[in-house]
Amino acid sequence: MYFLANVRVGWCQFLSFFGILLLVAGCALFRPAAPTPADAAEKAAVAAAETAAAAQEAERAATAAALAAKKAAVTAAEKATAAKAAAEKAAAEKAAAEKAAAEKAAAEKAAAEKAAAEKAAAEKAAAEKAAAEKAAAEKAAAEATAAKAAGKKSSVNSDAAARDAVAGSRAPRAPLPKEYFQSVMPGQYRLQVGDVVEVGILNNADTVSRDVPIALDGKLYYMFGKGVQAAGRTPAEVAAEIEQSIRTLFNSPVVSIIPQSFSGNRVMVFGMVAFPNIIQLDSALTIRQAVARTGGLAQGLHRGAVVEISSLKDSYLRRGGQLIPVDFDRLFTLNDESQDIFLRPGDVLYIGSGLGKGREVYLIGGNLTDQKAVPYTDGMTLVALLTSGADQTGGYMAAADMERIVILRGPLDKPDVHEVNLKNILTGKSRDVLLESGDIVYVPDKPYKYLREVVKTAVLNFGRAFGGNLGDRAADNVISTSTSSY
Repeated sequence: MYFLANVRVGWCQFLSFFGILLLVAGCALFRPAAPTPADAAEKAAVAAAETAAAAQEAERAATAAALAAKKAAVTAAEKATAAKAAAEKAAAEKAAAEKAAAEKAAAEKAAAEKAAAEKAAAEKAAAEKAAAEKAAAEKAAAEATAAKAAGKKSSVNSDAAARDAVAGSRAPRAPLPKEYFQSVMPGQYRLQVGDVVEVGILNNADTVSRDVPIALDGKLYYMFGKGVQAAGRTPAEVAAEIEQSIRTLFNSPVVSIIPQSFSGNRVMVFGMVAFPNIIQLDSALTIRQAVARTGGLAQGLHRGAVVEISSLKDSYLRRGGQLIPVDFDRLFTLNDESQDIFLRPGDVLYIGSGLGKGREVYLIGGNLTDQKAVPYTDGMTLVALLTSGADQTGGYMAAADMERIVILRGPLDKPDVHEVNLKNILTGKSRDVLLESGDIVYVPDKPYKYLREVVKTAVLNFGRAFGGNLGDRAADNVISTSTSSY
């Protein structure tokens, strides 16, 4: 037993020793070798390379951060500059708009004040003219009453004075409004269907559209937005509406509309002109210029003489459904520029016809080399009739009584009788006398005592020369009706 116990103890000690030996051998076997100097140097080089790479990476990161900061600063500066420029532009546009509005208001106020002053002056002038005409009429009536009461012989001495005043100066009508003498300005024109315009936005060449027509529905269709009503409006009004509709697309757009052709900018000239026509109103045009463009007043042959076949007193100018009170007789016969107004789009100018019955003046008398019916023209006067040439009127003999020429007007049985002193007219003491179609001008061959006898002779000569036995019957009536008058 003892032996076995010793054996066990010895065996355990052996195993313990052997285990310790194995442990020491294992530690010696697996322990790393001590680093050599080369290994240490290589390790130091790797560490230095890693440090350098890290430094480079940090430098690159710093450079990128600096560039980003610089770019951000430039962008911020550009934004600030753009914002400042936009603010300055908006302020300038606002100031310009306010200035334009103020100037427009001032101009409108001045125009209104001018119109009011002109209206007041016109009313004052009309009142003064009416008062003068009334005073002249009252004076003439008083003179006529005094002459009748004195038993003076009834002749044309009083009537001729009034007719003379009309003959030389053709008493003018009331002055025409001043706006009639203003030419048509582009800003006043209203667009119509068929007109062609150019549309564009200022300082934007890509937005210009040429040859844009006003459509049949009256609208203008531009490349931006919907159609805008244009017919009946001015180009400025249409441009303003387009500006409002495209403000979401452009910053403060300024739209320009330039008319290129006008379909309705025309006037019609017809009647007794050489070449009736429709004239394109491409520039300011007066009545006389329009008549000149159509070849002037029409002329024709009448009894072998070239005469104007127009009737100025039957002519008219129609504008927008109303007649403009132009005195065509004064305009063309007396060259009165106060009647030569500007035409407007849509005007209708008609020159009346002088063809028809009673468009002659009859010149008779004992001392005339010939007795003729002379074609009557508007504005014909006594002197023009007697001095127009022997081939037309026959002229008059030197022995004729030039101080008491008789003019018969109206029906032969009850004519209006006028005595005219031609010598006074020729010497400038009296004004020339306007004739009317159908007048009978009788030139006595010698001085006469009784006016009724001269009237009888004139009617007899007229009837025999132009109306068969009409003069005999009319002369008897003249004697019976005129005896108490003279």
